[in-house]
Amino acid sequence: MIRLDRGHRIQGHSRMRFTDLVMHGLAALFAYHDVVSTRLLLGTVLLLLITSGALAALIATGAHLGMGTIALVVTVGQFSTLALLAAFLTVMNRSAQPFLPARDYVHFVSGLTELSRRD
Repeated sequence: MIRLDRGHRIQGHSRMRFTDLVMHGLAALFAYHDVVSTRLLLGTVLLLLITSGALAALIATGAHLGMGTIALVVTVGQFSTLALLAAFLTVMNRSAQPFLPARDYVHFVSGLTELSRRD
């Protein structure tokens, strides 16, 4: 990795709205989708273990399982479902054909102009 200091904006102010900023951030996250989904899956397993342990302790002590406990279990279930979906989408994305600059540049570059020559 090479450290690169950011320059100042040349002209005007940013025109990105909140929605555009959120989408820009998500796009930056999903450049590393394999790392993100792996950590999300590991975090979900840890959350499931903690919740299962707490639920087992409540049942073992004979405590009354109220609406808060049920809401917690439902929330953890939904989070687990989303994490598994993210992991499956990552695995599915691996089968897609990647962009290779040496092969695919012809679809994006209309021409080349030589600015300077290295000798």
